[in-house]
Amino acid sequence: MADLSLNIIEEDQPTHPKVLCDVATGTCKIEGLSFMENSRAFYKPVVEWIHNFLKTHDKPLKLVIRISYLNSSSSKIFFDLFADLSDYLLNGKQISCEWYFPTYDEEIEEDIDDMIAESGFDILKKPF
Repeated sequence: MADLSLNIIEEDQPTHPKVLCDVATGTCKIEGLSFMENSRAFYKPVVEWIHNFLKTHDKPLKLVIRISYLNSSSSKIFFDLFADLSDYLLNGKQISCEWYFPTYDEEIEEDIDDMIAESGFDILKKPF
């Protein structure tokens, strides 16, 4: 299994976050803005990487999310992902998530709270 890097040049795609998933550390970082036209296509390799990691490795997975803005289609991707991750937790996998969000953005915090409530997956909220 290989690392995954989606390093979008901000000037070319300011609507896409930077993604770095590292097999050695078991860390997947997603950072930036997320309001692209086709969220499902953008996040597909990220979601596949996470699923493959959890199926092939016994070490913990850590998600570090630092998104300043996300649209509804990006939010739906995260809702689905956290629901899937809850299932992996039930099967004994170790998964953690830290979500950094702007202190002034109550909407993102509410989205995170909704994701926790809907999925049952615990997300550590970290305002910045």
